[in-house]
Amino acid sequence: MVLAVLAIGLLATTGFAVVEFQSERQLNRAFERLISAVEARDWKRVEAMTAADYADQWGMNRTQSLEIGSEILRHFFVVEITISDVSLSVADGDPGEVHAVLRVRGNGTAIAQSVMAEANQLQNPFVFQWRKGSWKPWDWKLTSVSQSEVVFDGSMI
Repeated sequence: MVLAVLAIGLLATTGFAVVEFQSERQLNRAFERLISAVEARDWKRVEAMTAADYADQWGMNRTQSLEIGSEILRHFFVVEITISDVSLSVADGDPGEVHAVLRVRGNGTAIAQSVMAEANQLQNPFVFQWRKGSWKPWDWKLTSVSQSEVVFDGSMI
């Protein structure tokens, strides 16, 4: 009887771990934590989730992208980022991508209103590229962001 209870407990724990630590599930959680940190304007947390060698389609590195994000979001008194049409893929060797349509709601200055108007008319999804930061299943680092409709001259930074 004791052995049966132990075996059931071991099977349940193993099943939970297999499901809980799947790469896709952990990548989705990392993406949600990133969006939450951006909404909260917690730039230290965003920086911790971003790879040191981050580089995006606009020619920005990690420091530059955090500065731009901080500058844009300081014009919001309140900001909410809504995520939809999410698709995730994780390749062998653990690089991953999250495709998601983002919508921005909030209140703020005229610049904030302009940002919302521009962001909310985008049709194509943003593509967030990630890689595992360590052996830990939940340790994903953002390596790049792209969006085919967003035009930005990163050389102005």
